[in-house]
Amino acid sequence: MFDNYSYVDSVLKDYEVEINEYDNDETNSSYISKTYKDKDLELLLKEERIEREFDDMGNVILEKRIDMIRDKVLSKSVKEIVYYE
Repeated sequence: MFDNYSYVDSVLKDYEVEINEYDNDETNSSYISKTYKDKDLELLLKEERIEREFDDMGNVILEKRIDMIRDKVLSKSVKEIVYYE
């Protein structure tokens, strides 16, 4: 869980909470990221699915970000890994 907040003249101006829900116990796995506008987790700002594909060695080779609210692909990142023998 990540808290982002800012103050103006000692008054809380902006507050966001980001929560990542991983598919399994590995932090390198695919996950859902939810960002809320309040501490009570009632106002959902965005919900994204980050899908990761791995090569045979377990390295991330493709990462796709999907907007779950609008059902739209936001980005695809292809990572090229060079193996030396």
